[in-house]
Amino acid sequence: MSDRDLRCDLCTKVFTYPVTLACNHTFCKLCLLRYIKGVTSAVEAKNMPCATCGQRTKVTTADSQVETWVTALKPSLYIQERMNEFTSGSFGNMSEENELQSPALPPESCDRSNGQNNTSSISQDQGAVVQNVIPGNKDASVSIDPVHALMCRKHRKEQVKRYCKVCNVALCDECCNTKHDGCDVESIQNMIPLFEDKLSCASQHILNKMETTQENIATAKEHIRNITNNAREVGEQIQSTMFFSVKRMIQDVHTFSQRQIQDLNAYIRSEEMRLNQYGQQYRYIKYAVTAYSLVEIRAIYESLSTMSEEDTESNRDMGDKRIPQKIIFTQRANESGDCAYAIEVVHDVSDRKSSAVLHHTINCHADNDKYCPDLIDVAVVSLSGEPNRVLITADFTNRNLKSFHTSKGKFHKRCLKLSERPWQIAKVEGNLVAVSVPDSKEIVTVQLTPDPVFLSTITTAREYFALASPAPSKLLAGTFKSSNSVDLLDMEGNVLKSINTGAIISPDYIQITDQGNILVGQGDVTSFVSVTSDGEVLYCYSPKEGEGLRCPRGFTTTSTGDVLLVDRDHQKVIQLTKSGRFVRDVLTEGLEQPRALCLDDDGLMYVTVGPYVNVYTFEDSSVESEQGEIKHNVVYSQRCTEV
Repeated sequence: MSDRDLRCDLCTKVFTYPVTLACNHTFCKLCLLRYIKGVTSAVEAKNMPCATCGQRTKVTTADSQVETWVTALKPSLYIQERMNEFTSGSFGNMSEENELQSPALPPESCDRSNGQNNTSSISQDQGAVVQNVIPGNKDASVSIDPVHALMCRKHRKEQVKRYCKVCNVALCDECCNTKHDGCDVESIQNMIPLFEDKLSCASQHILNKMETTQENIATAKEHIRNITNNAREVGEQIQSTMFFSVKRMIQDVHTFSQRQIQDLNAYIRSEEMRLNQYGQQYRYIKYAVTAYSLVEIRAIYESLSTMSEEDTESNRDMGDKRIPQKIIFTQRANESGDCAYAIEVVHDVSDRKSSAVLHHTINCHADNDKYCPDLIDVAVVSLSGEPNRVLITADFTNRNLKSFHTSKGKFHKRCLKLSERPWQIAKVEGNLVAVSVPDSKEIVTVQLTPDPVFLSTITTAREYFALASPAPSKLLAGTFKSSNSVDLLDMEGNVLKSINTGAIISPDYIQITDQGNILVGQGDVTSFVSVTSDGEVLYCYSPKEGEGLRCPRGFTTTSTGDVLLVDRDHQKVIQLTKSGRFVRDVLTEGLEQPRALCLDDDGLMYVTVGPYVNVYTFEDSSVESEQGEIKHNVVYSQRCTEV
């Protein structure tokens, strides 16, 4: 058996004079004494806080010294049994440094600084005979030895025979007659099934927390792998530029990534310690129930009954550790020709405590525009090489597709003229996109090199507005008054099948989720639907009165499957869960009739606002204010020209 159950969480060594709090966490007596003395609020409040979970143990002698409080504590029978096994030599695989010595010093003389580990013989106070009965046998009775019976904590010479279900405390006859007259009192023997059920639920709750903690550890390790890969990719992007300070920028990337990795490693260590503590608590409860130790069962039950809801909630969600999601390297230019290179640590919109911050704005006017641009849709396509991404917009009024990217210190803007007004852009595969042109009953395919290059025209039998690509050789298109359906097309425009869209008659926008489901919206309908590829309606998002959609437009999905939706007339961006439950308003300011949005691989959000595209990052200002940190951004500037 491992020695992990016999290690103090404060000194990390094998227990010396172990004592157990009401929450069932065990510490060395002197370690706990030093810890409690250091918590001024606990001394003033006359209670003993647990260094592991924070639950407070009430003291029976509030007027006495802290030393008396700690001395009154006894080790749990589980720890006692393990210590007995250890001292008898059954833990032969333990390291030599943890071997227990014969007691030579009192508890107050325990000196952890010199590595000594001393223990006393285990006290037999409150000794109850452990009855070996079949676990789970509700009919089995627990007999109490008349000599070593469960004794009252207040009246030391009186035997406990009853239990007050109102006050959650075991009683002797004297307690029952003096302070619990009128309470719901039951024989302690009859309470054993209730104790057992309660502890069974507690065990399951601990197992759930162990599973959550294991998932947190796995997620944190995945974050470390992603950060390492991210830093390498950003370094490659920097190397491909012609910027004058490559070495300095790469060093900054390394510094930022190492800072995040150090934080994550610390988080992993704390979660591993938490997991070990849960394991100890779980084994302790199982031991008490299996052995039918009435002393232990009673103690655990009372601690669970007195645990506040706040303590329970604090341990329910261990996944609330918010960390920077990504290091990004951006290149952008303004109209005057100034080019800014930036290394930034950004959050993800999936972190629901993050907030959108305007990063920069792209002016989509072109010299040959006849009208003010009306950007119906926007997409970002990632490319291999430099530049690593291209922004594309569908300009409805000027009948063109516009692309924007920054490369080697130069800002590039290109226009591809179309036969009629475009509507939605669908990313097909790699650098290939498709654009719906409903007025001419066409779908145009375009390759980004990174400049947009016309490839082919797909002639269709209907005027398709909404467009998405569920697979490299398939398109999903919706048209005006489409009989509550969208059409699945091949790349020649042939209809392969029609898919039910529920309440949506004339789809304006379509989005394919990571699960292959279809989101369909219509501007003049105050709801949208999610359907499977077979047309089964998963949900219809219809907000409550006063929270309704006025004009839903473009969709996108986050890295965790959440849905982002633009409401043009309410002028905001809404976030929903993948099951269609409202989460929050992501953005409510700085938007004037937004039409479309998208996310890039770095988590930046692009929203079309009239002739502009606003680009947003996500920050967690609450964490920065709590920790007193500054935003991890470094911006470098040099002159560049528009091409």
